[in-house]
Amino acid sequence: MTYALFFAILLGMPKKTINQKRFRKERFTFAQYWNLNYTEKYRDGSEADFKVFIRAKSYILAKEILRIKLKEDDPTIKIKSVQGFMFHKDYTTGPQRKRIGIKEWGQIRSASFPNENNVLFKLEVPRKDGYTNRFNQSGKDNLEHIRSIGFKKGENNWSRLHRKGVVLPEADRSKKIYRGKWIDWDPDLRKTEKDRVINALTKAGNNRSKAAELLNIGRNTLYKLFKKFPEIDFNKEYPAPKPVAPTNSHEQAVANGKKAWDTVLSSGKKPFGGKSFLPEVNIKRAEAVKNFYENKRAKRDEIMEPLLRKALSMSPGHSRVEAAKSLEMPVSTFRKQMHYLREKVDWAKEYPTKYYNEKRRS
Repeated sequence: MTYALFFAILLGMPKKTINQKRFRKERFTFAQYWNLNYTEKYRDGSEADFKVFIRAKSYILAKEILRIKLKEDDPTIKIKSVQGFMFHKDYTTGPQRKRIGIKEWGQIRSASFPNENNVLFKLEVPRKDGYTNRFNQSGKDNLEHIRSIGFKKGENNWSRLHRKGVVLPEADRSKKIYRGKWIDWDPDLRKTEKDRVINALTKAGNNRSKAAELLNIGRNTLYKLFKKFPEIDFNKEYPAPKPVAPTNSHEQAVANGKKAWDTVLSSGKKPFGGKSFLPEVNIKRAEAVKNFYENKRAKRDEIMEPLLRKALSMSPGHSRVEAAKSLEMPVSTFRKQMHYLREKVDWAKEYPTKYYNEKRRS
């Protein structure tokens, strides 16, 4: 793909604009190639204009693919002023109104998204000086534009003339989506979103909070999504799990403890611990604790010794740092495990490092 093609398309416009209006409303049986122009707005308030090629079955789906991909690459970016044209056999480019040839079609195909590399090829379109958007000139240096703006009373004010949409009742929003104004929600996109919500609920065991985490949204946003699908009764078809029973109060816990203690004493057993018990009982308890930790340490050493030996034998120069990395273990923990086994293994002799050898030669 070459930049010459991008600039040729930038200068050219579709020959029959009426066809583009029809194309934007139509849903094709196979994917078409769309030339989308849009503006990116960044967190610091700056803007940049871009041109991309999207492959989709409809204009609405092409815009949705672009929105999802940009959000995936950088969630802080906001897009606006999306405008698109579909490539067709009569599409012309450049000032000569030249039709697209086989070579250009191949370049469009290779530069379009989605692709096997999951890369969105963007061409930045420089904005002229004094322009605050890519369509027209406006700003403090344009006095004619400044005189034409300002609030006017009555029916002819800017707010009424440029109203994007009206507030819809909750009952009418199920098949609509807000994109600056309420527009029809593409049936396939709506079904995809519904399946996504249902899959998240299934994975989370119908737990609303966990399902919201899987969708990377808040729980309140999830409840709003439920309202977008009134044909599903989520409380009946996907009931939330029963809440965990509350723990006992402090008073109840104390009463249960006293009851258990009385049961132990009534059985004739003498519990361990405390200075008030017989010396032989405390000695027996101390021996049991000692044996427990000795057995625990022996099991740990039995597991760790072959792991440490293998890691050191495979690391270059018996490096302790590299061996610890191979076990995904901090170096301090690795050396501590070696220290525990110092009576069984002479690490410096069996797995010497170059620093140990230099120290011995000196």
